[in-house]
Amino acid sequence: MTLYSHILVMLVSSVFSLASVNAAVMPRPSDPIQTNSPLIIIPGDAGSQVYTREKNKPGEEPSLLWLKIFNIFRMSMVTEQLSLHYDPKTHTTHDNENYDVIFPGWGDTSTIEYLDVIQHKFGDYLHGLVTELKKDPYYVSNRTIRGTPYDFRKAPNENHVFFSKLTKMIEETYVMNDNRPVVLLGHSLGALYALYFLQQKTDEWKRTYIKAYVPLGGPFGGSVRALLAVTSGDNFGVFLRDPLVFRDLERSMPSLGLLLPSPRLWPSNEPLIFTPETNYSAHQYDKLFHDITYPEGYQMYLDSTREFDTFLNPTGVQIICVHGSEVSTPVSLTYPQKGWFHKGFPDESPKITEGEGDGTVPIRSLEICRHWTNTEYVTLPGASHIDITTDPRFLTLLRRVLGSHISFVEQEEQRKPVNNFRTV
Repeated sequence: MTLYSHILVMLVSSVFSLASVNAAVMPRPSDPIQTNSPLIIIPGDAGSQVYTREKNKPGEEPSLLWLKIFNIFRMSMVTEQLSLHYDPKTHTTHDNENYDVIFPGWGDTSTIEYLDVIQHKFGDYLHGLVTELKKDPYYVSNRTIRGTPYDFRKAPNENHVFFSKLTKMIEETYVMNDNRPVVLLGHSLGALYALYFLQQKTDEWKRTYIKAYVPLGGPFGGSVRALLAVTSGDNFGVFLRDPLVFRDLERSMPSLGLLLPSPRLWPSNEPLIFTPETNYSAHQYDKLFHDITYPEGYQMYLDSTREFDTFLNPTGVQIICVHGSEVSTPVSLTYPQKGWFHKGFPDESPKITEGEGDGTVPIRSLEICRHWTNTEYVTLPGASHIDITTDPRFLTLLRRVLGSHISFVEQEEQRKPVNNFRTV
């Protein structure tokens, strides 16, 4: 779910056979041996720069809103300009009528490498990944390695224009790179976007244009962090800012509805939220949204999940599913009794109980892809949700999938534990 760099910081039985991470991903017979493949990256939630412009000032240049570092301290302005507004009649969302909202850099990688135009570590998202891949001179931004900045506020059901553009980009990239099929890498929410896209495409199309689908840290069954965001707000680790100042913006985003913990994974007798009056499980979202006086949130949840099965194995494509593990991860939220010194549920930050996952997504959600066919399933112990993008073990694997010739991993990094399985 949350992909905000260091500051913002998913059944069928299958036959498993243990495989070495050093074993090459098998190419199709038609693929030339050791030929590089182009890469297309779909970033995660909040993983694209966002610009805005007042509509009554058409001659004015758009200005960076997300993630201009100082805007973290101007959240009322960010909320006004970036919040979506839900129409219950059409089941769609729209922007503030006074602002144009722009996600620049289609095809390029710069606006997903850094979320601020000033390149600093707090705004660094995928810069490390892109930089490492470019050590192979084959990889050039907007030709052989391409980015897809998109409106991450919306769930896939509302983003059909994005998928039309993605189809065109993939076909274009295939042609301009000597008819080489592309590797489609989706990080976090981007893994779900890529999954939705592949579920809509024919096997014939995928066999032609897609070499492999690489979901990285995919929250296939949702995340308790998303539940925290819509309930009490998530400040992305910015300890100087009250999470409540982020809540209105986060509640307006249908993509967070898609990322709520799935009732297919969390049973009704396992509460996710504990309060002195009522406990809430993943089977009680209607009551939860009613009790927090945000009933449209439940409608957005239904809209985003009704026609998208995030557990469904995409067919006709090789899958290499990768995620971190053995990192403390939120698994439930406990609110205190309202009193003199406590605002109580939902207007106070809860006590967070942790379990296993990648720091953002619980393990039961991440490992849904383990049960898919035609899938190589790889876990990287100790890799967190964000840092996995530059984990040497992941980069070695990605280079192998791409057919890249550069190996940068030091011997001590190669000895780090990797759990690798292939499903048939």
